[in-house]
Amino acid sequence: MKMSSETTSEPSNDGDSFSPWDILTARYDKSQRARIDHFKEEEDLGADEDMEEEISPTRAQKIGRALLDILRLRLRKVEAQRDKEARIMARRELREEIRRAEAEELERSNSDEQLLLRAMREYRDYAVRSRDSFLIRQESIERSLNDNLTQISQLEEEALDPNSGVTKRTIRYVPKDESGEDMAPVEIPVYDLTGYRFRQLSTCTGIASDGNPEYKKLARKRLEHPELWTRTLDEVKDEPDFLKKGAYNDTISASYRDTGNKTRDAILKPSAENVVYGFCKVAPKSVVTSRSSDSGTPGEALSERTRPDIASHWRWEEHTAWDKIHVTKVEDFSPDKGQHDEVAFARYDEKGNPVLPDYIYTQNNAISRYDLLHAYYFGVPIINLNTASYETEEEKALYERDRIARDEEEARRIAMEEEKRKAREEAERAQKEADAERARIKRAKKELIKQQREKRRNEIIATGKCESFEEILQLSDDDDEAIVMLKAVAEKGDKQKIADEVIAELDKDGDLERLANGDDMSDYDWGGYYESIRDIFDFDYSKIYSELHGKRE
Repeated sequence: MKMSSETTSEPSNDGDSFSPWDILTARYDKSQRARIDHFKEEEDLGADEDMEEEISPTRAQKIGRALLDILRLRLRKVEAQRDKEARIMARRELREEIRRAEAEELERSNSDEQLLLRAMREYRDYAVRSRDSFLIRQESIERSLNDNLTQISQLEEEALDPNSGVTKRTIRYVPKDESGEDMAPVEIPVYDLTGYRFRQLSTCTGIASDGNPEYKKLARKRLEHPELWTRTLDEVKDEPDFLKKGAYNDTISASYRDTGNKTRDAILKPSAENVVYGFCKVAPKSVVTSRSSDSGTPGEALSERTRPDIASHWRWEEHTAWDKIHVTKVEDFSPDKGQHDEVAFARYDEKGNPVLPDYIYTQNNAISRYDLLHAYYFGVPIINLNTASYETEEEKALYERDRIARDEEEARRIAMEEEKRKAREEAERAQKEADAERARIKRAKKELIKQQREKRRNEIIATGKCESFEEILQLSDDDDEAIVMLKAVAEKGDKQKIADEVIAELDKDGDLERLANGDDMSDYDWGGYYESIRDIFDFDYSKIYSELHGKRE
């Protein structure tokens, strides 16, 4: 089969123009290219020799297949043939890529690198034999990291050049023994970076997750006791907190940073309560996650070497290879300045020994006593990065624009808050005025009703005329007022009518019976009222009750 790794088409016979057949041929080549790439990444390519025969579609076949694609027709026989052709080409391209990689490896001369490359080559062969895309992608990111991470030997060499952006100095540190007594002072090397491109893989060892008090205690313990990091897997794997969030588990969650990428924030922010460990390399078969974002790697994200049973489950049952090893070379990490790049790799080697830091990282000369303690304990230098040296004029202008925008936004916020405050005060003032007006109207209405009641009472007293006994009761605030009006009615008005209504009211409430029986009514409301109306209307309660009772019978 004759097929290039790039999409091409045969030229037409009429100069620079293309015929419809050329367009259809190019369309077929493009679709077949996608099919090949698909097989290279995801399909089981196998190693069947019987699939290696030459299979080359004719121009007519290409045109016919392109037309079938346009019509969205999928003929089983045609699709099977296309898959077969694509699978053969994918295998050939993959083998060619492996051959080129091997040729590049042979050019390396450093003995340490040769050992690492030999291990990677053996690992790659295993990956190809096992047809494991995760392992292939894992090797790619490990190779890319080891080719790009800044080495201490590089800084040592660059420090000899006064214009390199690297200077070396030492800090005098007095360690203490177990009893707290001063020991002999030591000189800890410090590399100051003022523009030299620095690529780091680092992790924060003093971070406390989610503000949990227990994690904060653990973070403080780590700061005071760097030896906690050096415990072997056998020493920690049976502890209750092993594999739990915030504990030292099987995986190191690190960040990749590159100061040469001017469009992103390449600076990890240390603090006095935090020590940052830096690593110059990663071991083969150790990376379990690489993403241009915070992937939230759990404690169970184990490396294959220490817990293959759990690692296999975590890797295949819950996550795909593409999802976890998302970035296969450092150039593909996010250029977004606010984006976090995460690389998670195994904390322990095949023998269960922990991966130790190659340096302690800090910036702007903020070297804390914990930085010195950890640098002394591990016997590593401190790398101190001057952040201002890595800001371009464009970045400075951007920061200034951001500052102005923040100030304007803050001014708008303050103005809006002031408007809200004034509106709130105005609403409260209006509410108070409305409440006061309602209260005034209520008082005026009450006063008017009082005056109308008073006027009506005076009219009844003056004329002795009223609508009914019920009206007298409604106009009376107490029994004295009712007695006064009843006297006026008895003297000047329709005495008999009101007397009958009074008796009817007494009888309805049961008071007439009690009065007829001689009950003491002094405990009832308006107790003196009954005696007064008896005198006003000359009532004989016993006689009246008997007459009414008899009539009812």
